[in-house]
Amino acid sequence: MSEYIPEVNAPCHEIVINNLPLPSLRVFIRNHFDKNALQDVDKLVEDIRSSFIEMLEKSKWIHKKTRSGAIRKTKGIKKVVAYPKEMETPGALDRIYNLDIVATDSIYTTRKKIDRASKILLLDYVTGDLSINPFFGLEVNAAYAQNENSINVYAPLIDDPLFHTSFPNYAKIAGVGSVIGHEIGHGFDAIGVNFDENGNLKQWHDDKDEPELKKKVACLINQYDNYDDPSFGKKMNGSKALLELMADEMGQDVAWRTFKKLDLSQEKRIIGFEDYSIEKLYFQIGATNWCSPRAPHTLEVQLRDPHATNSFRVNGVFSNKKEFAETFNCPAGSPMNPVKKCTMF
Repeated sequence: MSEYIPEVNAPCHEIVINNLPLPSLRVFIRNHFDKNALQDVDKLVEDIRSSFIEMLEKSKWIHKKTRSGAIRKTKGIKKVVAYPKEMETPGALDRIYNLDIVATDSIYTTRKKIDRASKILLLDYVTGDLSINPFFGLEVNAAYAQNENSINVYAPLIDDPLFHTSFPNYAKIAGVGSVIGHEIGHGFDAIGVNFDENGNLKQWHDDKDEPELKKKVACLINQYDNYDDPSFGKKMNGSKALLELMADEMGQDVAWRTFKKLDLSQEKRIIGFEDYSIEKLYFQIGATNWCSPRAPHTLEVQLRDPHATNSFRVNGVFSNKKEFAETFNCPAGSPMNPVKKCTMF
């Protein structure tokens, strides 16, 4: 066992959240979370799942074995929205946490007790003795677990300003829907594709599809290798970001398919943007997810991050969508409407 080293520089609330995620999540749910969002997001997950299956059914390059296996895997994806439902049972967390913390304990002793309890909970979860994931997140994010074939949509993601029940459907799809599609896409990235619908490491796809898949992967790598980031003073690394690039492409594809199923005549306009087409609003809302200034001190973190930088997570993905070029009348051959577009399915 490694030596215990306290996080001396971390803010107090971060230490609590990182070490007691489920109790922290319960506090957030009770005091800040709008439970009306649960039904909306649950439906959104199912709508995105349906569009993902539609994408697989209409793919022109995958063989029957691959198509059947991919659809089976997509249908089998388990989901947890906001929080594990077992947490709703009164006293659920009190029964699984046995910290034995007393008022005279130092912060060091308290942290050691929490660390030990967390390891025991993790072992119980892995062996099946505990049904609640003890590390279910409290972050503005969603996640896909390959070994479970499951998607977790964390509560802070489905809260203001990214999500609200009052938002029009196209805003929900463009914002959170594309994130859900991205996470489902991880089930079919270069690593996730090796796991079956039960989360087992097992080949289910046809080897005949390998040559075409390699071409599509090479297209993405080449596209992002040729992007320059002025703030980095260097080019992107498409190989390093490959898994995320694949998921981004699939996520935006299925989000657009879901958007196109809406009856736009029934969708309300956003105040101040009444003159914009809903298609334009859809893309602008989708880009807003990644709209943030980047301070110089975050450069080192970004260099280690397997994701593309924010600007390319927008421009790179949208430039591969002919629908974007059609919506904004981008000239053929321009940066946002290249002749060669990279796609997955």
